[in-house]
Amino acid sequence: MTAEASLKTGEPLVNCLAVAFNTINHVLIGYVTIYLSYVSYMNGFGKLFTWHMFLCTIGYQFFMAESFLTLYSANSWTVLYGNEVKRRWHWVLQAVGFVAIFVGVGLEIYIKEDNGRAHFKSDHAITGMSWSGCLDK
Repeated sequence: MTAEASLKTGEPLVNCLAVAFNTINHVLIGYVTIYLSYVSYMNGFGKLFTWHMFLCTIGYQFFMAESFLTLYSANSWTVLYGNEVKRRWHWVLQAVGFVAIFVGVGLEIYIKEDNGRAHFKSDHAITGMSWSGCLDK
């Protein structure tokens, strides 16, 4: 039996676990987003690199992760909405996340270009660009 079918039939253990893991997921997403936003704040938003870190964090970690959870049947934030509303929230959050990531990556490219450094040479840059390529899928 799938988790969605279990939620509809009302299996108490499955319902309890689904809600618990969904809550843990939201808490972890929030913790990482708040922590990295705090680190960005401590680095100072006057630096362009800080904006790269902040925008990519909220784009990937918050908006993209939360957009996937909007479609989950046990998601406590969207459980009362129908599929049409869930899909709409999903693409809105994905679009906002994409814009944040696009601007964040663009800032890093600008910084590299301005300093005369090579692009996409580090492991971080290569994996980040690979994941950015997955955004349109």
